[in-house]
Amino acid sequence: MVQAGEKCEDRGKAYAPTCANRCPRTCADLWDHVECLQGPCKPGCRCPEGQLLQDGVCVPVAECLCGLPSTNVTLELWPGQAAELDCHNCTCENGTFACPAPECPSYGPWAGWSPCSQSCGGGRALRHRPCHESPHGAPCSAQAMEEVTVCNPQPCAASCQVSTWSAWSPCSASCGGGISEQSRHLLDPGESGSQDCPGLLLRLHRPCNTHGCAPGPTPPSPWFSNLSREELEKEHAPGSIVHHQCNSCVCRGGAFVCSQQDCNGETRSLSFPVLSHVSRGQPRQVPFPRLSFPTSPGP
Repeated sequence: MVQAGEKCEDRGKAYAPTCANRCPRTCADLWDHVECLQGPCKPGCRCPEGQLLQDGVCVPVAECLCGLPSTNVTLELWPGQAAELDCHNCTCENGTFACPAPECPSYGPWAGWSPCSQSCGGGRALRHRPCHESPHGAPCSAQAMEEVTVCNPQPCAASCQVSTWSAWSPCSASCGGGISEQSRHLLDPGESGSQDCPGLLLRLHRPCNTHGCAPGPTPPSPWFSNLSREELEKEHAPGSIVHHQCNSCVCRGGAFVCSQQDCNGETRSLSFPVLSHVSRGQPRQVPFPRLSFPTSPGP
């Protein structure tokens, strides 16, 4: 409330004779997850035109912080700071996030979990979901199309001990969809070898670099000419993985996307899609605000 003899200007505000409580009143009222409630118009003090209340002080709208909702809190970002929203890198401007125009891809429902990668010792189960890109929109994210969970955490018998999983290998293609691999090995196979570890997986694959390739000529595979006619005419279902010497190919979009490695010498860093065989068929934290209620007419 304004004290006797005190003016709105003494508090850095201006007197509004008609509707001092109109929305927005504060910078937080600009946030997408905050609803500004106005109520009947009343005269009183409010920030001058072009300014809003922030931390009890009137500031220009261009200096308003942006609110990024998180679990039970809202992270406040300064003007010019960037944040990732949906599939976009957005920038804090005038109390809200300015995001690029391209539409985000649409993700479908999750499929069921795959069988556990091992029967004991903490395996992994994967699940995937489809993604549909809009014309001229942002590309699908391989990470957003796959989830991993831990399964069968019970310890293995002493005769079935395995190493930890290696890091994921570099993608076999720089665009158009490739494969990445991680592996592990038996620490103590024992006299009977891997038979002591039934159902144990030692190698995992996942898709990577699923974004489309720029138009242009497709370089030939150096080992494709060595395939037999029977291998060339064989049909593979989408997602099938074919190994040839030290290279791997995955069937995607009616074509094989292959790694490019020199099997007789050092591994080369070249990786690109190869059309080999067309397949058929398929930064401070504040409490999380939810509502902004009007205050009394005075400051």
